[in-house]
Amino acid sequence: MKNIFFLLLILVGISSANAQKVSRDKVKRDFISYPTIPVENLKKVAVKIYYPNADVTQDSIRKYGGGKLITEGISLESRKEYSYNQIQIVDSDWDLLLEVFFGEADFQTKEIREKKGKNPLGEEYTAYFYSATQLIPTYAKLSGKDGARLDLWKEEPANEVKFGLENITTSSEDNSELVLYYLNFSTKSDLDDAFDSYGRTYMHQLGVKAQIEKVLLSLDKKIFFTERTDKYTIASAKGSSFDYSELDIAQENAVRAIKDGDFSKLDALIPVWEKYIEKADKSDKKAMINAEVYAALNGNIALAHIYNNRFEEAKKYAYEYALYAKHTGMIDYNDAIALYYDTYNFQKAKLNNGHISPTFNKVKALDFSKEILQRNRNYNNQFFYVENRLKAIESEYEELYAKPKENANESKTEEGNPYKSRVTDLTQGPSITLFLNQYDDPDLIGKSFPKVITELVEVATLRVTNLKLTDLPDNFGDMKKLKKVILKGNAFTEVPSSIGQLSNLKELDLSDNQLTALPETIKNCKSLKTIYLDGNNISGEELAKIKSWLPNCKIK
Repeated sequence: MKNIFFLLLILVGISSANAQKVSRDKVKRDFISYPTIPVENLKKVAVKIYYPNADVTQDSIRKYGGGKLITEGISLESRKEYSYNQIQIVDSDWDLLLEVFFGEADFQTKEIREKKGKNPLGEEYTAYFYSATQLIPTYAKLSGKDGARLDLWKEEPANEVKFGLENITTSSEDNSELVLYYLNFSTKSDLDDAFDSYGRTYMHQLGVKAQIEKVLLSLDKKIFFTERTDKYTIASAKGSSFDYSELDIAQENAVRAIKDGDFSKLDALIPVWEKYIEKADKSDKKAMINAEVYAALNGNIALAHIYNNRFEEAKKYAYEYALYAKHTGMIDYNDAIALYYDTYNFQKAKLNNGHISPTFNKVKALDFSKEILQRNRNYNNQFFYVENRLKAIESEYEELYAKPKENANESKTEEGNPYKSRVTDLTQGPSITLFLNQYDDPDLIGKSFPKVITELVEVATLRVTNLKLTDLPDNFGDMKKLKKVILKGNAFTEVPSSIGQLSNLKELDLSDNQLTALPETIKNCKSLKTIYLDGNNISGEELAKIKSWLPNCKIK
């Protein structure tokens, strides 16, 4: 038995040794990152924040202080950011309008924790507090003075928040003085009572404040010039079975060219990398150019194009780099995603502000976090509104990014399923998404829902809108990983009972169809939090049934 065990170890070692790996060399680049929004005439910025209920208000998010924006351990004061003009925050007559759209806060996880210690008198104590992962859907939009959209993005919704066991500095009721108190609970029941009374709202306020800070940090990158140092990876390959000397030489030359700032020399290296990309066998880890090496070489080519201001070419290779970095679980995945978005940002920056000389008369960047969140700033400016605008901005965002990105080496569509290549899992993070709409799919208008879509069982977000499709297939419930389903603007008269198999479903939008009822099996969708049914023919009696089946679900 021991001999068999050692033989297995040897075989595993041989298998690992034969798998080709990426050889990485990091290169630093110091440069001034230009803003992506036109800034020559930018002097006045307005801010409007929309939250769906009165749990969070302008006063409440400023009550506990602000202006402590920290990102990656670097405060705004120590970041080298500059503005082209002196910028002020205004209520009207703006050059740029920032709108922030929130959904309702929810807890992904929430648990009671305890801490034991001694007080200043030496007495032992046990204190209890809540620790939670809070999710708040957050979108941001920039518009010019003419109302034209300049940018639209969404922020990561998760934050770690707690309630209890903390010092809180706040202001008195009349804002005349600061008040410091210690939030401490010696029993779980006291903690629960306080949480039900005001703790939930307090945690929502903390979460909204954190999300606003994320948006304002993104805003800084879009309107300010920033001195930054980036580290990019130049890749070669290594493995005992093949000779990678040509790739090693290309790697050395690329690193030298970037360090010397002689970017034109990168052009001579692109044909080398492309030659090896053509040899790729992405399904075989032991191939000379396997999926990981293939991804990394695409990253090299993307960088070469970026440094030489060929952004359209760079996008294609950056996409391929990010896509296969994700599929193979490479440690470079975050770098690949950053490079992919840098490509778009550098292109926008060059288009809108490339004519501005780096020697312009620099103005100190406005600290938006202080101006918006600190209690003693901008008292006369109204920027927070209790309005639920999430659904509209989600639709605008999804329509904007619905069309799948083209890539440099797009694989052939799988036979029998023409929608396979329409699935994207790059820009949506971990959620695999499929979009169909009247603009990209006019041939589907008025037809039945394509049954082959139900074969795409990995899809988590499905958006099929404004196509007037006539029916849903009976096996719709086979897509068990669905979390979000948007089917508005079709002509469905009924929903198949198999929908009850979608145990992960959280949001269902069936608005603007021809439904008169939903199947009782919908009650099995235990994760469902929101259903949109407006624009249908559902009677009050049927609506009452649906509410009784899903008492914890919001029906709109």
